[in-house]
Amino acid sequence: MDVTASFFHAAGLRIAGHENALPEPLGRAAQPAPLDAGRLRVLARMVTRWRTPGVWQTLRALLLDASYATVEARVSALQRVFEQFGLSQARSDILICNVVLPFAQALYMQHPGLSSNRVTRMMCAQLGLAREPVGSCAQQGLHYIYQQTCREKQCEVCIVGRRF
Repeated sequence: MDVTASFFHAAGLRIAGHENALPEPLGRAAQPAPLDAGRLRVLARMVTRWRTPGVWQTLRALLLDASYATVEARVSALQRVFEQFGLSQARSDILICNVVLPFAQALYMQHPGLSSNRVTRMMCAQLGLAREPVGSCAQQGLHYIYQQTCREKQCEVCIVGRRF
C-alpha cells in the first residue's frame, strides 16, 4: 500500500471510531497536493459530523429504512449523505460500492439468523439437510428456493436440482 493509501486507510479507521495513529505523510511539500487536501477536508467534515451518532449508525439507519420503495431510492439517499460533505456523485458512488455495501453484506453474512419457521423446516426436510442452516443469508436462500420453485411444484427448474 502506498503512502497516500496508507494515510487515507488510517483516516478511514479514525472515522469508524478506531483510535489509531495517523502516519506522517512523506514527501517534500509542506502541504498536500490540492486533490489530497480536498479529500482531507471532506474527511475532516465527516469526522466532525459523525462523532455522534457515528458513521455506521447513520448508514445503518438508511440501509434498514423500510420506507425506500426501490433500490434506486435507497442508493440516492446514500449518495445524498456523502454529497452533503462536498463529494461528487461519482465519489459518493465509489464510497458506497467500496465501503458501505461490502460492509452491509458482511453484516448480513454474519447475522446469526432468525428462529426456525415452517418454510425453513419444510425445505430442510425436502432437501434432506441434517440440520437447519445457520445464518440469515442461508435461511433466506431456503426461502428463495421455496418461493421460486417449491411453492409451485416446479421441481424441473429448481436451482438445487440443476446442481445434481
